[in-house]
Amino acid sequence: MSQAPMSDLSPAAEQPNGNGKRRVILGVIAVVFVLAGIGWYLLWLFVFSQREVTDDAYVNGNQVTVSAQVTGTVIAVLADDTQRVDAGQVLVKLDPTDAEVNLAKAKSALANAVRQVRQQTEKASQYDAGIAARKLDLARAQADLQRRQPLLADRAIAPEEVAHAREAVDTAKAALDLAAREAAASHALVDGTSVGDNASVLQAKAAFREAWINNERNAIVAPVGGYVAQRSVQVGSRVQPGQPLLTVIALHDLWVDANFKESQLAHIRIGQPGQGRKRSLRQQRRISGQGRRTRCRYGLIVRVATTAECIRQLDQGRAKSRRAYRARSATARKVSAARRPVDLGQGRHTRP
Repeated sequence: MSQAPMSDLSPAAEQPNGNGKRRVILGVIAVVFVLAGIGWYLLWLFVFSQREVTDDAYVNGNQVTVSAQVTGTVIAVLADDTQRVDAGQVLVKLDPTDAEVNLAKAKSALANAVRQVRQQTEKASQYDAGIAARKLDLARAQADLQRRQPLLADRAIAPEEVAHAREAVDTAKAALDLAAREAAASHALVDGTSVGDNASVLQAKAAFREAWINNERNAIVAPVGGYVAQRSVQVGSRVQPGQPLLTVIALHDLWVDANFKESQLAHIRIGQPGQGRKRSLRQQRRISGQGRRTRCRYGLIVRVATTAECIRQLDQGRAKSRRAYRARSATARKVSAARRPVDLGQGRHTRP
């Protein structure tokens, strides 16, 4: 009789233990949700609330215009749009016939100038020798005059001979003076400089250098490495100095122009870190400046293999723009107040 009441009370004793386990499990789940909510709130407070996000961004870069420096006719175009080129690579060739003729003329003029300077040097030496000869003539005339003057006192010779001797001395002096002046004029052209430093040779050398430069400029090269765009030159075209022929987009110095709302700009500062995403590409950079304008001025496009692919990308870009416009008109863009990091979002490429 003592065992029956104990068997009746065993299920009632186990029921409170089962409810306790259930309460523990529910309590653990509630704590987990509370901690997750607190963690999400802290993540939003310290991370997401301090970001400004936009998907209206464009990749920009320096666009180097390649132009002609001399007048000429295009005989070859060695680069096309979207083609990769290196710095110093020949892009366009002009007809070098006229430049080669001018170079040959300048080369012959330089050689002639060198010969003339050498001739002037020899002529100066010749005039120096002439001075020595005139000095001998003067000494001979003076000696003849001195011999005849005593004979005139003794009336051994006629007075006319003495007069002729004096005239010979005067003539010799004048000839000596003329030779000295000619030698001075000749030395003025060559003294103090070598053949290579002579003024006429330097002038001819500068003309030769100019002709050589103009001949080299018939091969138009890429100033920087990058991709070719906006090619307008054709074979057979007559180009003038300064005429744009094509554009080279340098990819070593690119930046992103991101458009934000006025309310977002209040929290953006120069020097803040920014992050840009393009599919699998992610770049970490810092804000370098802020500009006030309604739209981007330029945009760079990625390399396109064919014209059909280019048209397809442009059509997709128009469709995306229409969808983005409808989305912006229907609901506000998802943004959060930012103070430090700036997420530039996915940049779009447009034709410059």
